[in-house]
Amino acid sequence: MPWSEKFIKQIVEKNRKYLDALEAADKLGKRPVFHKKVRKDFTIDEDVFDEFQARCKKRNQSMSRVIEELIKKYALGD
Repeated sequence: MPWSEKFIKQIVEKNRKYLDALEAADKLGKRPVFHKKVRKDFTIDEDVFDEFQARCKKRNQSMSRVIEELIKKYALGD
């Protein structure tokens, strides 16, 4: 049974962000990004930040990646 044009349009609109990501990735020749990152500001003790930054640098880790993982663990209650 062929799909109606109305049904196809509903699917396209429901999944617009994914289709746009695939189209942009195709034009750039890169992998599509479905989950966008956001930039947020936090206030943190300077000494704590300095120690954190030094530890990440020593271990060659991205500070953003470490923070994201810690927030995930906290948010999920681990």
